[in-house]
Amino acid sequence: LMGGCGDKENFTDVDEDDRFYALANCGLKYDMLAVTGGKFHPYGQVSFSEAAKILVRAAVKFGIIDINCPAAGFGNFKKIPSSHWAYQYVETLYAYGVVGAGALERGPDEKIGRGEFMLMAAKLSPCFCENVVCTSCQF
Repeated sequence: LMGGCGDKENFTDVDEDDRFYALANCGLKYDMLAVTGGKFHPYGQVSFSEAAKILVRAAVKFGIIDINCPAAGFGNFKKIPSSHWAYQYVETLYAYGVVGAGALERGPDEKIGRGEFMLMAAKLSPCFCENVVCTSCQF
């Protein structure tokens, strides 16, 4: 996904020298990030719903998973209604076993730590996720 992403200045708070410059630009290019006021906020925290969107959109783009969207009113998350913009993303993470039953009480704006985010990303990897067949993994 990284091809051609770092060639445009999209954020007022991200410089070309920043290690995440190309990643942030790719996130915007592939509609993984929402940007307000031209800022990325690279040192801010990520909410559960933002993390879900980033991870699901990346995994869908790679062809690893499909978006799961239960009918309105039949979601698994008690604090994330079917009318919320992140509904399909959090439901997809749950359907693929990326988040367990403990996450069902989580609110969409609840912040998550970097470690949890990385674990969620790893669970979407074909070499980790039990829902994806992986015959050989090379790192």
